[in-house]
Amino acid sequence: MADGVHLSPTYLIYSPDPQAIVCPYCRNRVITYVVNIPSVHTYIVSCLLCIIFCPLYWLPFVCASTQTRNHFCPICRSFLGSYP
Repeated sequence: MADGVHLSPTYLIYSPDPQAIVCPYCRNRVITYVVNIPSVHTYIVSCLLCIIFCPLYWLPFVCASTQTRNHFCPICRSFLGSYP
């Protein structure tokens, strides 16, 4: 904030793949690394599979499409955003 001017942060829309960005924390130009983590959607699909066909309950935990993808800076390890 300078002279009463408020600067709003730039929000990026992340994709499921690594992206080339300038990290807002360390100011380096990087390609993000992506970590897949189970989300609520993962557990719901797993429960449905358990009810319908129990041997496949584990499938959503190995499919990236049912998980949230978190983007991190490879230099400073800061969380940058996620893709549902």
